[in-house]
Amino acid sequence: KMPKAIKAAWKHELAMNAFGGILYSLMHTLHDNEILPSSKWSLYDPISSKCNDFLTLDGATLANLEILNNEEGGKEGTLVEFVNHCKTSFGKRMMERWLTAPLNSYEKINERLDAVDYLIKDDDFWRETINIFSQFEKLPDLERILHHLAVLGTKGRMMDQAILFEKIWDKNKIIKLLKALDGFEQIENLLYQIECHRADIQSPFINNITTIINGDEMDQDNDNDNDDDDEEEKKTNSINARNIPEFASIIKEIRDSFDEQEANAQGVIKPTEGHDSEYDKIRVSLDENGRDLEQILDEIISEAGSGASRYIKWCHQKGKVEKSYQIEIPKSYRFDVPDDWHHLSSTKSVDRYHTDEIKDLLSNREALLDDEEMCLRDAARRLFAKFASDRDIWTKIVENISILDCLLSLAHVSNYCVDITMTRPQFIKQKNPKTDKAFLEIRECRHPCIDESQLNALGQQGSASTFIPNDTILGCKENDANFVIVTGPNM
Repeated sequence: KMPKAIKAAWKHELAMNAFGGILYSLMHTLHDNEILPSSKWSLYDPISSKCNDFLTLDGATLANLEILNNEEGGKEGTLVEFVNHCKTSFGKRMMERWLTAPLNSYEKINERLDAVDYLIKDDDFWRETINIFSQFEKLPDLERILHHLAVLGTKGRMMDQAILFEKIWDKNKIIKLLKALDGFEQIENLLYQIECHRADIQSPFINNITTIINGDEMDQDNDNDNDDDDEEEKKTNSINARNIPEFASIIKEIRDSFDEQEANAQGVIKPTEGHDSEYDKIRVSLDENGRDLEQILDEIISEAGSGASRYIKWCHQKGKVEKSYQIEIPKSYRFDVPDDWHHLSSTKSVDRYHTDEIKDLLSNREALLDDEEMCLRDAARRLFAKFASDRDIWTKIVENISILDCLLSLAHVSNYCVDITMTRPQFIKQKNPKTDKAFLEIRECRHPCIDESQLNALGQQGSASTFIPNDTILGCKENDANFVIVTGPNM
């Protein structure tokens, strides 16, 4: 079904032209089937507060303020270098998104500041008791692994039709799945440790993003005006609350559905009994085929008389199925071979035979083994698709852990990264945006990205330099102007 954002933009010619260009590019590069099923679309209007909770910073602004890169293209002296102490790869990317798209909502800004305040006060628990930074460092890049698994679960990929003579490609795919399962189990253990400290967490924001709750109990964070018949959007919006949906049972179900040890060793997903009906049916047929073959040998031994079991045996040669289940009889053993047996091969000491019944059973067995191979080749894709079907849950978990990582990074900066005391900014909500004038009042401000050692290096003729605190006043009685031009080296 068409995403809600596309429906809203349907009558906007330029927006739909851009949408068509995206579709054409994906189709032209053969990525449409891989990306579109798991894609998310949203409206962006930089001047509308209804669909945009962030300030708009263009490329020139980001460059001039050195938010992400300095003039040389590096990170030294940039804002992202100063504040981004996240330990997870996905947390670092979220911090960059926070810096390039700052909040413009009074409530959300204070909510984030309250969370940082709490983390500073309860630093001993997060840093020492559960050593959360060490736990974060051990997490794999779950955000990217989720994208890879969603693509690997797509049916009809051209890459899956290629015949590869080494299993390293299959092993790499399995390793990604196992890394994802291990990573989410680590998060589950971390959330349990946080749950034991729940009574002492004084931030509603952190409480929400670290609480695991069943889907039917989740509080909605946003107003939803979905169509009654749009079940897919309803399922997605049930994940939009800040709480983390229960996910331990999903991990257990996935782990129970295949032989993990064999997947690690052989790079093959072999479904366990009861989790793949198609594979189970093939295995039952193969077992019946094997029993029928064993019954033929038992009947031959029974007719040959007592002691024959020591001489008459199966011979399984490597290679094709037709070379297996050969009746091997020593030449020294007296046995009258029936005329309808087919002599296959012999050595100095033994002769080997097939019967018509064995040939028929082997022909059937070969077809079953081909079916099993095809089923196993698709078993990994089906498992990836099953994992990706809960991508809203996995994405919500990664998002919440990213937010927690970013908040901890900001608390770390406030506590440990500068020698001076930092002050929490105070925001005042306008009662009437149409009449109330915006203002800015900053007292004794200093640049956070340059420390004392860098300052001394900048001193003339080896003399030490220090910052002179700056006041910036806009829109107040002291300075009624609504802009100021800053010049000189003292930033």
